Amino acid sequence: MIWSNWLRLLCVIVPYATGVYLMFTGHFLLGIGLQIAVVAPVLWGTLNPSSRMFGSIQQSTGSNKLWLTLDDGPDPLTTPNILNTLAQRGVKATFFVIGEKAEKHPELIREISAAGHQIANHTWGHPQGSFWCLGPQRTQREITACQEVLKNILGQAPELFRAPVGHHNLFVHAVLKQNNMRLIGWNCRGFDGVHRPLEDILHLSLIHISEPTRHI
Repeated sequence: MIWSNWLRLLCVIVPYATGVYLMFTGHFLLGIGLQIAVVAPVLWGTLNPSSRMFGSIQQSTGSNKLWLTLDDGPDPLTTPNILNTLAQRGVKATFFVIGEKAEKHPELIREISAAGHQIANHTWGHPQGSFWCLGPQRTQREITACQEVLKNILGQAPELFRAPVGHHNLFVHAVLKQNNMRLIGWNCRGFDGVHRPLEDILHLSLIHISEPTRHI
Protein backbone atom coordinates (compact mmCIF):
# COMPACT_ATOMS: atom_id res chain seq x y z
CA MET A 1 0.00 0.00 0.00
CA ILE A 2 1.31 3.42 -0.99
CA TRP A 3 0.08 5.95 1.55
CA SER A 4 0.89 8.97 -0.61
CA ASN A 5 -1.62 7.75 -3.18
CA TRP A 6 -4.36 7.40 -0.59
CA LEU A 7 -3.55 10.93 0.53
CA ARG A 8 -3.91 12.13 -3.05
CA LEU A 9 -7.28 10.42 -3.29
CA LEU A 10 -8.38 12.08 -0.07
CA CYS A 11 -7.31 15.48 -1.40
CA VAL A 12 -9.65 14.97 -4.35
CA ILE A 13 -12.60 13.43 -2.53
CA VAL A 14 -12.83 15.95 0.31
CA PRO A 15 -13.16 19.14 -1.78
CA TYR A 16 -15.42 17.36 -4.27
CA ALA A 17 -17.72 16.15 -1.49
CA THR A 18 -17.66 19.64 -0.01
CA GLY A 19 -18.82 20.97 -3.37
CA VAL A 20 -21.71 18.51 -3.42
CA TYR A 21 -22.69 19.54 0.11
CA LEU A 22 -22.66 23.23 -0.82
CA MET A 23 -24.82 22.57 -3.88
CA PHE A 24 -27.51 20.92 -1.79
CA THR A 25 -27.42 23.50 0.99
CA GLY A 26 -28.29 26.55 -1.06
CA HIS A 27 -24.84 27.47 -2.36
CA PHE A 28 -25.13 25.97 -5.84
CA LEU A 29 -22.71 28.24 -7.71
CA LEU A 30 -20.05 27.96 -5.03
CA GLY A 31 -20.47 24.21 -4.90
CA ILE A 32 -20.33 23.66 -8.64
CA GLY A 33 -17.35 26.01 -8.87
CA LEU A 34 -15.48 23.97 -6.27
CA GLN A 35 -16.26 20.74 -8.11
CA ILE A 36 -15.01 22.14 -11.40
CA ALA A 37 -11.87 23.42 -9.70
CA VAL A 38 -11.16 19.87 -8.51
CA VAL A 39 -12.30 17.79 -11.47
CA ALA A 40 -10.96 19.87 -14.37
CA PRO A 41 -7.24 19.68 -13.41
CA VAL A 42 -7.51 15.97 -12.59
CA LEU A 43 -9.13 15.21 -15.95
CA TRP A 44 -6.59 17.33 -17.81
CA GLY A 45 -3.67 15.66 -16.07
CA THR A 46 -5.12 12.21 -16.70
CA LEU A 47 -6.59 12.33 -20.21
CA ASN A 48 -3.84 14.43 -21.81
CA PRO A 49 -1.01 11.98 -22.65
CA SER A 50 1.50 14.84 -22.67
CA SER A 51 0.55 16.23 -19.25
CA ARG A 52 3.22 16.48 -16.56
CA MET A 53 0.76 17.57 -13.90
CA PHE A 54 1.28 14.45 -11.78
CA GLY A 55 4.96 13.85 -12.55
CA SER A 56 7.60 13.61 -15.24
CA ILE A 57 7.14 11.84 -18.56
CA GLN A 58 9.76 11.13 -21.19
CA GLN A 59 8.64 12.06 -24.70
CA SER A 60 11.90 12.43 -26.62
CA THR A 61 15.17 10.58 -26.99
CA GLY A 62 17.44 13.52 -26.27
CA SER A 63 19.28 12.98 -29.58
CA ASN A 64 18.56 13.13 -33.30
CA LYS A 65 17.34 9.54 -33.38
CA LEU A 66 13.99 7.80 -33.62
CA TRP A 67 12.88 5.56 -30.76
CA LEU A 68 10.52 2.92 -32.12
CA THR A 69 8.02 1.66 -29.53
CA LEU A 70 5.37 -1.02 -30.00
CA ASP A 71 2.45 -1.56 -27.63
CA ASP A 72 -0.07 -4.25 -26.66
CA GLY A 73 1.82 -7.49 -27.42
CA PRO A 74 2.91 -10.15 -27.41
CA ASP A 75 0.70 -11.82 -29.99
CA PRO A 76 1.46 -15.20 -31.57
CA LEU A 77 0.20 -14.03 -34.97
CA THR A 78 1.78 -10.59 -35.29
CA THR A 79 4.85 -10.56 -33.01
CA PRO A 80 6.93 -13.05 -35.05
CA ASN A 81 6.23 -11.06 -38.23
CA ILE A 82 7.22 -7.81 -36.52
CA LEU A 83 10.44 -9.38 -35.23
CA ASN A 84 11.30 -10.67 -38.72
CA THR A 85 10.68 -7.24 -40.24
CA LEU A 86 12.83 -5.51 -37.63
CA ALA A 87 15.61 -8.07 -38.07
CA GLN A 88 15.61 -7.62 -41.85
CA ARG A 89 16.11 -3.88 -41.41
CA GLY A 90 18.51 -4.07 -38.49
CA VAL A 91 16.18 -2.05 -36.27
CA LYS A 92 15.74 -2.35 -32.50
CA ALA A 93 12.57 -1.37 -30.66
CA THR A 94 10.97 -1.22 -27.23
CA PHE A 95 8.00 -3.54 -26.76
CA PHE A 96 5.50 -2.31 -24.17
CA VAL A 97 3.83 -5.62 -23.36
CA ILE A 98 0.67 -6.59 -21.51
CA GLY A 99 1.32 -8.82 -18.51
CA GLU A 100 -1.65 -11.10 -19.09
CA LYS A 101 -0.50 -11.81 -22.65
CA ALA A 102 3.10 -12.23 -21.52
CA GLU A 103 2.03 -14.90 -19.04
CA LYS A 104 0.24 -16.79 -21.83
CA HIS A 105 3.15 -16.48 -24.27
CA PRO A 106 6.41 -16.37 -22.29
CA GLU A 107 8.28 -17.84 -25.25
CA LEU A 108 7.49 -14.71 -27.28
CA ILE A 109 8.81 -12.47 -24.49
CA ARG A 110 12.04 -14.43 -24.46
CA GLU A 111 12.23 -14.26 -28.26
CA ILE A 112 11.80 -10.49 -28.22
CA SER A 113 14.52 -10.13 -25.60
CA ALA A 114 16.87 -12.57 -27.33
CA ALA A 115 16.61 -10.49 -30.52
CA GLY A 116 18.03 -7.53 -28.60
CA HIS A 117 14.83 -5.56 -28.14
CA GLN A 118 13.78 -3.90 -24.89
CA ILE A 119 10.82 -5.19 -22.87
CA ALA A 120 8.67 -2.66 -20.99
CA ASN A 121 5.53 -2.63 -18.83
CA HIS A 122 2.11 -1.81 -20.33
CA THR A 123 -0.06 -2.91 -17.36
CA TRP A 124 -1.39 -6.35 -16.56
CA GLY A 125 -4.71 -6.33 -18.41
CA HIS A 126 -4.62 -3.11 -20.48
CA PRO A 127 -7.87 -1.57 -19.14
CA GLN A 128 -7.86 1.13 -21.80
CA GLY A 129 -11.38 2.33 -21.04
CA SER A 130 -10.92 2.60 -17.28
CA PHE A 131 -7.23 3.01 -16.41
CA TRP A 132 -7.65 6.78 -16.28
CA CYS A 133 -10.12 6.51 -13.38
CA LEU A 134 -8.68 3.56 -11.42
CA GLY A 135 -8.11 3.99 -7.70
CA PRO A 136 -4.77 3.61 -5.90
CA GLN A 137 -5.03 -0.12 -5.23
CA ARG A 138 -6.07 -1.19 -8.73
CA THR A 139 -3.49 1.10 -10.35
CA GLN A 140 -0.75 -0.47 -8.23
CA ARG A 141 -1.98 -3.97 -9.03
CA GLU A 142 -2.05 -3.34 -12.79
CA ILE A 143 1.55 -2.16 -12.80
CA THR A 144 3.12 -4.52 -10.27
CA ALA A 145 1.41 -7.65 -11.62
CA CYS A 146 2.95 -7.00 -15.02
CA GLN A 147 6.32 -6.36 -13.37
CA GLU A 148 6.19 -9.66 -11.55
CA VAL A 149 5.36 -11.80 -14.56
CA LEU A 150 8.05 -10.15 -16.70
CA LYS A 151 10.61 -10.57 -13.95
CA ASN A 152 9.71 -14.25 -13.68
CA ILE A 153 10.17 -14.71 -17.42
CA LEU A 154 13.29 -12.62 -17.98
CA GLY A 155 14.96 -12.64 -14.58
CA GLN A 156 14.74 -8.87 -14.24
CA ALA A 157 11.91 -6.35 -14.06
CA PRO A 158 11.43 -3.61 -16.67
CA GLU A 159 12.44 -0.01 -16.01
CA LEU A 160 9.90 1.62 -18.34
CA PHE A 161 6.12 1.97 -18.22
CA ARG A 162 3.50 3.28 -20.62
CA ALA A 163 -0.14 3.73 -19.61
CA PRO A 164 -2.92 2.37 -21.82
CA VAL A 165 -3.77 5.03 -24.43
CA GLY A 166 -1.34 7.26 -22.52
CA HIS A 167 -3.96 8.06 -19.85
CA HIS A 168 -1.81 8.01 -16.71
CA ASN A 169 -3.87 8.80 -13.60
CA LEU A 170 -2.68 10.68 -10.53
CA PHE A 171 -1.64 7.45 -8.77
CA VAL A 172 0.78 6.16 -11.42
CA HIS A 173 3.94 8.04 -10.50
CA ALA A 174 4.03 6.87 -6.88
CA VAL A 175 3.87 3.25 -8.06
CA LEU A 176 6.58 3.86 -10.64
CA LYS A 177 8.82 5.47 -8.03
CA GLN A 178 8.36 2.49 -5.73
CA ASN A 179 9.46 0.17 -8.56
CA ASN A 180 12.29 2.39 -9.92
CA MET A 181 10.51 2.94 -13.23
CA ARG A 182 10.00 5.81 -15.67
CA LEU A 183 6.85 6.88 -17.48
CA ILE A 184 7.28 6.90 -21.26
CA GLY A 185 5.03 8.81 -23.62
CA TRP A 186 5.45 9.69 -27.29
CA ASN A 187 5.48 12.60 -29.67
CA CYS A 188 4.60 10.61 -32.77
CA ARG A 189 1.82 8.05 -33.19
CA GLY A 190 -0.14 6.55 -36.06
CA PHE A 191 -3.46 6.21 -34.20
CA ASP A 192 -3.61 2.63 -35.47
CA GLY A 193 -6.12 1.79 -32.75
CA VAL A 194 -8.55 4.17 -34.44
CA HIS A 195 -7.56 4.21 -38.12
CA ARG A 196 -7.36 0.82 -39.81
CA PRO A 197 -6.27 1.64 -43.41
CA LEU A 198 -2.49 1.32 -43.67
CA GLU A 199 -2.28 4.47 -45.78
CA ASP A 200 -3.90 6.54 -43.01
CA ILE A 201 -1.57 5.15 -40.37
CA LEU A 202 1.52 5.85 -42.45
CA HIS A 203 0.30 9.35 -43.29
CA LEU A 204 -0.30 10.27 -39.65
CA SER A 205 3.07 8.85 -38.62
CA LEU A 206 5.08 10.56 -41.35
CA ILE A 207 3.56 13.94 -40.56
CA HIS A 208 5.30 13.87 -37.19
CA ILE A 209 8.68 12.51 -38.31
CA SER A 210 9.18 14.81 -41.29
CA GLU A 211 11.90 16.56 -39.28
CA PRO A 212 14.74 14.35 -37.95
CA THR A 213 14.55 15.21 -34.26
CA ARG A 214 14.25 13.13 -31.10
CA HIS A 215 10.97 11.28 -31.66
CA ILE A 216 9.41 8.47 -29.67
